Amino acid sequence: MSKSKVEPHVPASILVVDDTRANLRLLVGILTEHGYKVRPAMNGRVALAAAQAEPPDLILLDIMMPEMDGYEVCEQLKADERTRDIPLIFISAMSEVLDKVKAFSVGGVDYITKPFQVEEVLARVETHLTIGRLQKNLQEQNTRLQEENIRRMRVMEAFKDSRERYRLLAENSNDIISRQNTQGIYLYASPACRLLLGYKLEEIIGHYVFEFIHPQDLPAIQAIYENLAEQPPVSIITYRARRKDDHYIWLETTNKIIREPEMNTVAEIISVSRDVTERKQAEEILQTLNQRMQDELALAQEIQQSLLPPAHPDWSYPDVICYSVPVREVGGDFYHYHAFSSPGGRTEDKKGGRYAFAIGDVSGKGVSAALLMAASLAQFDAALSRKLTPSERMVYLDRAIYPYTQPRGQNCALCYVELDLAGLKNLSGLAKLHIVNAGCIPPYIRRTNGRVEYSDVGGFALGQGLGAETGYKQLTLNLSPGDMVILTSDGLVEAMNVNGELFGFERLERAIASGPTGNAVEMMTHLMSKIFEFIGQAEPYDDMTMIVVQV
Repeated sequence: MSKSKVEPHVPASILVVDDTRANLRLLVGILTEHGYKVRPAMNGRVALAAAQAEPPDLILLDIMMPEMDGYEVCEQLKADERTRDIPLIFISAMSEVLDKVKAFSVGGVDYITKPFQVEEVLARVETHLTIGRLQKNLQEQNTRLQEENIRRMRVMEAFKDSRERYRLLAENSNDIISRQNTQGIYLYASPACRLLLGYKLEEIIGHYVFEFIHPQDLPAIQAIYENLAEQPPVSIITYRARRKDDHYIWLETTNKIIREPEMNTVAEIISVSRDVTERKQAEEILQTLNQRMQDELALAQEIQQSLLPPAHPDWSYPDVICYSVPVREVGGDFYHYHAFSSPGGRTEDKKGGRYAFAIGDVSGKGVSAALLMAASLAQFDAALSRKLTPSERMVYLDRAIYPYTQPRGQNCALCYVELDLAGLKNLSGLAKLHIVNAGCIPPYIRRTNGRVEYSDVGGFALGQGLGAETGYKQLTLNLSPGDMVILTSDGLVEAMNVNGELFGFERLERAIASGPTGNAVEMMTHLMSKIFEFIGQAEPYDDMTMIVVQV
């Protein structure tokens, strides 16, 4: 079957005929601005020559013109086989007498009055262009139907002697053409059975089909013959057939059920069997490769998850819980936390210490995002080992990740916070939260009084080299004991339900405000339950990562 060729879009061609330059210029401008290919003509003779040389898709024709009026131009166009099918819209001033009967009788399809209303002009033009296209398509379909009818008549004539034609076809086909009775006994088999299976005709005809079927495929073949009355008129089945040398090949057989017209009972089965061994072998190889790829992706997921620290750090203070799930086997989101060492080298994991938390979101999905995530995580670890301010740490990361992101135009959005608990030991009783953001969602602060604050701080995503040039703004907030810090990737706010609605920032803020204040785990459980309740049965759209920290 031939495939229909998709033609590129070609703007409709319109011929505008008016002896008044202002009207002509106005119409040409309106139509050109809306994407049509417009040709102007100042009088009837020029219009006739233009239409005959290159027939347009539509003609706008003024009625009142010197020498040759619009009616006469229309009559000559309709008399010419090259232009008779072009739809023609008359133009008439409201002050002029428009003979509508004559306009339609000479071949016009519509009329437009002056002064022009842009919307009316465009509506009428597009309406009749559409009608013209439909008529053209209908004519083409009719032509194709006529050609198909002629072809079928020729085919019928060519196959008047059907028995002889069938015999020639069967004897020269590379596929096995056969007939079986309702018990599955071969009544006829074409010579191709020797080519494909190695049997002589007498070794096939009179034998049961079941004698040549692989034992594992036999039940499916037997079921067909046991329920012939319930089988569809045409069916296809693939199975292994035994060759004379005891090797098996795969056959794809199309069965046609022949019924007795008067009694509506099955008379026999006509089958066409094709060797599809190479195709089946290719499918098995593809299945093996797919399974191997799935196994490797599962291993990659395990490796990627192992790069992340435990969801709950082994700290006595502050209270921290992390969550990250990729939308595919591997993804581009990550989280990280770190307890800075005191000057004496002791890791601070109690009140008075200093801690770092980050959420990263690498652009893209799948394996490429996972590889960039691993590189970003490694560079982030390296950055933590340096004595840098939060802003300096982000500049360092922007430069360090740049070589990994540029080959594919990727980037890494990252929100980084440092929590300094030293103030909890002095009279202020307040901790300090230093926030730096590189294209990620800024953190939410849930105060002990239930108020939710959105820390609006931003910057260029890492790996573009822009942040290193402009620097990163640092925002510092005071936190009281019991306050919570929530960091998220964009996968949470962009989570989508079956109606195509996004979870969004407002729902996230309400969920945070209504969450429990007992500990970080309770808040995390509350937020994720709200998100999954909203998503319902919808497929996940993006990786989802979150960190909840309670002072």
